[in-house]
Amino acid sequence: MLYLRFILVATCSIRVLAFTGLQNIRPHPDRGIFSTSRPTTVLFNAIGDMIRLDDSNRRDVLGGGGKPVLIDVFAPWCGPCKLIEPVLERCAETWESSLDVVRYDVESENTSNLKMELLMDNVMVTKLPSLVLYENGKAIATRSGLINDEELDEFLSSN
Repeated sequence: MLYLRFILVATCSIRVLAFTGLQNIRPHPDRGIFSTSRPTTVLFNAIGDMIRLDDSNRRDVLGGGGKPVLIDVFAPWCGPCKLIEPVLERCAETWESSLDVVRYDVESENTSNLKMELLMDNVMVTKLPSLVLYENGKAIATRSGLINDEELDEFLSSN
């Protein structure tokens, strides 16, 4: 009886996975573990280009050569991080002439120097999502938790 119950549960679980679209789970190319996330550490700039933010380009992006940079510190498994994604995309469009918006995945492999740089700038991320505003190569403001369009505009205007 226990064996039949196990088969029934396993069959139902497989059907639920197929129905919900989770059959697209694939091995992560860098880590070799399973992930449904797309490459998420990207820079939305005025031209609409997307650039991965990691150790190889952190100086160019955060180095203080022009516009301030808003960093969204997130993880692919974080529900609230996914909820503020549209807010950040609208922010990138609204502030495109005066601000670049960066999404930084705390679990990505090639970011150990970037993590150290954030710590050296006294940026302590204790909650996800967190927003860090960089200007002239230095962190000038941080904010943690969910945020809507109005709160984000107020955060950016006050800093």
